[in-house]
Amino acid sequence: MLAGCNTIPTNKPLAPVVEVADVKLVKLGLFEQNLDFTLDVFNPNNFDLPLNTLEFIASSDEQAFANGVGEQAVLLRANESTPVIINVQAQTNRALRNLLSSVLSGENTFAYNVTGFVKLDNWPARIPFNVDKVLAFDGS
Repeated sequence: MLAGCNTIPTNKPLAPVVEVADVKLVKLGLFEQNLDFTLDVFNPNNFDLPLNTLEFIASSDEQAFANGVGEQAVLLRANESTPVIINVQAQTNRALRNLLSSVLSGENTFAYNVTGFVKLDNWPARIPFNVDKVLAFDGS
């Protein structure tokens, strides 16, 4: 029984740092796209985090272009990054068109914001995160 207590943090865990590592177009429709978002989730804590839910909204120019919920169990190792893939159905809108246009036109960057929360198996409350990033395209 005491071994189980070792997995419960005594202080609120630090929020993970979430970045969009990759976006793959799975299906293209006239009004909706099916995308796989690979999120790079960095655990800044010195202990593992047993993630069971990650919910996010990605936006650019204050307009959401994708949101998703991943409910697969993932162990975020202490002080390491872990890729988490979430399938997203995105509505066609200005921000998503700007993202796709950036990729297709050969532009090198796309500024975005990711907000959301993670829910852990060993912590009672959701832990919010908010990250401003620039996605750089390698052109390949």
